Parts: sequence; C-alpha cells; structure tokens
Amino acid sequence: MALIIHPPKPDRNKIDLSDDAVARHWAKKLGKSKEEIAVAIEKVGDNCESVRKEPCLSGCLTIS
Repeated sequence: MALIIHPPKPDRNKIDLSDDAVARHWAKKLGKSKEEIAVAIEKVGDNCESVRKEPCLSGCLTIS
C-alpha cells in the first residue's frame, strides 16, 4: 500500500500577501489596500486577529 501525502492546508489564521488571490481576499475583507495590510503585518505579524486590531487599520474596520 502506497503512502499518500497530502499538501499542507494553508493556515487560516495567517495573512500571506505573496499570493495575489489571498492578498485580494484580505484587502476586500479588511477594506484596505495590500500596502496598508503589509504595513500592519510588519508591525504586529501575520496573525489575522492581530492585524485586525492594529490601530492603523482599525479606524474604519469592522470585524465580521
């Protein structure tokens, strides 16, 4: 019997802006540009909850 190795699933709690589709998803979800999200990631890391709570984004951000 052959061992089947599945590729790892992406971590849903991390924001990865290197993939254009994922970057568009987060830009739309957060209502901010990719560049604004990148600045927030530089400050607090790539955890989506930390990015959502970042003051540079939270001015007009609604968390759903």
